[in-house]
Amino acid sequence: MKDAEKSEVIAKAYRYRAYPTLEQEEVSLGQLELCRRIYNHSIQERKEHYKATGKGLSYQDQQDSLPEYKEEHPEYKAIHSQVLQDTLRRVDRAYVNFFEGRARYPRFKKYGAYRSVTYPQITQENIGRNSILLPKIGRVRIVKHRPLKGKPKTLTFMHSKSGEWFVAVTAEQKSRRCLGEPKLSFRSPAGADSGLTKYVYLSDGSSVDNPRFIAKHQKKIIKAQRKLSKKKRKVKKTALVNEAFKVVERPSNNWLKARQVLAKHWRDYVNAKEDWQWKLAGTLVEKYDFIGYEDLPIGNMLKNHNLARSIQDAAWGGFWSKVESKAVTAASTITQKVPAQYTTQECSKCHFRHKVALSERTFQCPSCGHIDDRDHNASDTVLQKALKAYYEKIGMDMPESTPVEIEPLPPNASMMGASSIGESGNKFSMRGRNPEFASADGDGETTHREAHTL
Repeated sequence: MKDAEKSEVIAKAYRYRAYPTLEQEEVSLGQLELCRRIYNHSIQERKEHYKATGKGLSYQDQQDSLPEYKEEHPEYKAIHSQVLQDTLRRVDRAYVNFFEGRARYPRFKKYGAYRSVTYPQITQENIGRNSILLPKIGRVRIVKHRPLKGKPKTLTFMHSKSGEWFVAVTAEQKSRRCLGEPKLSFRSPAGADSGLTKYVYLSDGSSVDNPRFIAKHQKKIIKAQRKLSKKKRKVKKTALVNEAFKVVERPSNNWLKARQVLAKHWRDYVNAKEDWQWKLAGTLVEKYDFIGYEDLPIGNMLKNHNLARSIQDAAWGGFWSKVESKAVTAASTITQKVPAQYTTQECSKCHFRHKVALSERTFQCPSCGHIDDRDHNASDTVLQKALKAYYEKIGMDMPESTPVEIEPLPPNASMMGASSIGESGNKFSMRGRNPEFASADGDGETTHREAHTL
């Protein structure tokens, strides 16, 4: 069998900035509002059906009634049928996540809260050199800053809170990693210990300081949040509702402008952090062919309210997802996640466990007498556990010695610039936190050291 036939097929997303015309923007905003209404209608329909029959509605039931609903409401004929079907799928996923305990009960979306539409089937013909064809909208100009590789599968047209439009295309492509025999040895393996002062401490002695991006952007965010809180949120406006003009409450223009300014500051913060994380992930994948890291217990970590803001700013979960994404597309890098329990308390030499206070930065084993830097000992322990988990996964026993001996760097060696900000004590409020910031990172975590003290 050829190597190309053995290659792993992966899905990769490409996001491009879009610049619709005023007419296209008006049509798109109208479609988003109609999708919001049918999203809320489908939730209400499920509630009423359950109260009447004691049974829930499925996605297939609601999809079958969609043509009849479009006949009763002709304005929905202006929207692509697959976009409406995807809206119903989102409702169905929301209910599945609720019943499986991953989310709370689905709620109605407020005016302006529905911000994207998805076309589940697109082809290469939809994507031009500097434009993209959206059914029922037209050809929209985009900035294609990098070529799209692979076979396009889905397309999402998004409107951000800061007023920008984006197009996200998911494409299937073949990874450079082949599905042949697993790797049995590694040239440069590394274990990673995540923290707040040191963002990542690696088992070879190198480290990365925490840039703490929120400290650099919080002044503008707080100022914009205060201005937003002083604006009158809702005013009464005349709008067309069910083919009749009625007086309804809508967000005021001044409030919408102030919210957009706040969203732009959050956008700048998120973009700066995402760019730094992607670059660091690429550096690690390029340098090491095996990376072991901790599966941090996020929920427990966020209970430490003194460090919650710094934890969310660090966003280790989002960072390690980026490392995994880079490793999948790389030719030879393997990543392995291990539980974070006892990585700080366990000796990397004799594996004896004892409690170590957070204030103690030097690890001293009472069993074998091993003395090492606390973070270096934890990263060595993570590497050993990761290698053991990897070899067990491929059906092999752990080798007696590590595949390669790595000389540790000096304790003050670092891979990136240092930050002079302390580890804790920052009381910056998160009241005005942008929901996109939370969903983009998907986590709020702390180091395993803080988790053990809860």
